Amino acid sequence: MTNPPAPARSRAFRRLVLLRWALVAATVLAVAASVTALAVAHTDAAAVRAGTGAAVRGVAAARTSLIAAHTAALRSFASGAAAIAGPGVTYQNEIAVASRQLGDVAETSAGGEAVQIVQGLVVTYMGMIEQAHVYVNANPRDPLAVAYCQYAGNLLHGEILVQLDALAVAEWERMQGLATVERLADDPIGPDGPAGGADPRWVAVHAFWVLSVLLLFGLLAYTQVLISRRFRRTLSLPLLLATGLAVAIGVSAGLSLRADGSIDEAHRALGTLVAGRHATDDARQSDGCAAIAEFSTRLAAGDPQVSGCPATAADAPDAASLTAAASRVETATVAAERTGSIELIVLLGALTILMIMTGMRHRIEEYRYRPR
Repeated sequence: MTNPPAPARSRAFRRLVLLRWALVAATVLAVAASVTALAVAHTDAAAVRAGTGAAVRGVAAARTSLIAAHTAALRSFASGAAAIAGPGVTYQNEIAVASRQLGDVAETSAGGEAVQIVQGLVVTYMGMIEQAHVYVNANPRDPLAVAYCQYAGNLLHGEILVQLDALAVAEWERMQGLATVERLADDPIGPDGPAGGADPRWVAVHAFWVLSVLLLFGLLAYTQVLISRRFRRTLSLPLLLATGLAVAIGVSAGLSLRADGSIDEAHRALGTLVAGRHATDDARQSDGCAAIAEFSTRLAAGDPQVSGCPATAADAPDAASLTAAASRVETATVAAERTGSIELIVLLGALTILMIMTGMRHRIEEYRYRPR
């Protein structure tokens, strides 16, 4: 009669126990790395859509509205309509739009103080335009109206737009600093960056993800081989399911690469949008310069000294092109935010651990009470 065997304490038994916990730890590591990769992509997509990217778009839109308002006001003065209707309805509408856009930028930008400075300068600018209207209303040929239009133009181009451009560059550089955003070779507003340069943080996050998933695969394969040799079993079904679940974790996290591609697409579309707005602004500034020259000539006030007149204006894109670029930014960032599921990765990780514990428990218990 054989006595009941004592619990085995051999090195092989301890190896199985350690291997079980190593598999659990590797699964937790793979899930953490996968969640991190996907979370970084989702966070950066939200920043491009509603954070720093929204600030870049808002600054560019406010810039365009202010230039459009100024051009409309100068056209009104040049045509003589200002003596009756003031700077005009277009001027009032564009100023209102610019004020609203600056308010939106203040909510999304890190440079809130800079936005407040711009808002104060806009109020001063509006006062100068109103003063020009007062003089024209009193005397349609008063040269002081030209002078105040010039003062307003110099304030707009020499102070307001300079502040807005500095804020836009700062926000653009903030966006360039996102881990998943690839620096453009020819940034439309920021300093040129190296073409195709991957951010070191992006490399670190994805290297961590790849290595952790490979470690899990390697341990699962080693465990299958060990069990096959020790227990003369070809495959362990729970561990085989755990391997399949690990593959699913890797695939789910791999969607972060797709999200990163969407973010880069949004980044480039945003660059196209900003460059297009600047070209439109240059064309309108040329129109405004022609209007103030016409106004000055009509009043015989001499050559106007107005800053901000471009020597040559680039061909401005049509409104449809700008709308399409803005739509691409929105579509790409929303697609990036919706790519992959962190909750699914966590669920797959929990199921993987369950299969590992189930598969290893049978082998450990079998070895523990196995006669020596």
